[in-house]
Amino acid sequence: MKHQYKWKAYLTLHSYSQLWLTPWGYTSTLPLDYQDMVDPVKRAIVSMRKLYGTQYQVGSTPDLLYISVGRAEDWAKGIAKIKYSYAVELRDTGTHGFVLPANQIIATAKEILAGLLTFFKEIK
Repeated sequence: MKHQYKWKAYLTLHSYSQLWLTPWGYTSTLPLDYQDMVDPVKRAIVSMRKLYGTQYQVGSTPDLLYISVGRAEDWAKGIAKIKYSYAVELRDTGTHGFVLPANQIIATAKEILAGLLTFFKEIK
């Protein structure tokens, strides 16, 4: 890609499951730099947990969910060569599913903001 050098990270936000999903979704084989990808996320998860105690996990899509093809973070890492590529699944873990109660929306936003601030400090 012509402009790949300009991208430091690629993240998509989704609901639900409280996960930071790394490539690859289509195989259980991990990226060669998997540990480099996981370390800043672990620190971001700590920042998120400090606010309300919400537990997030980090790992590959097949390890935490199931094999899934055509994922944007796979394209971002594999084709666009963006080192830090993730799908972040926000609250909750299934109690409310895709219909998060209104009283959890602000808390979720504060959590992800804290996590993203930590994450971006870690990868600079």
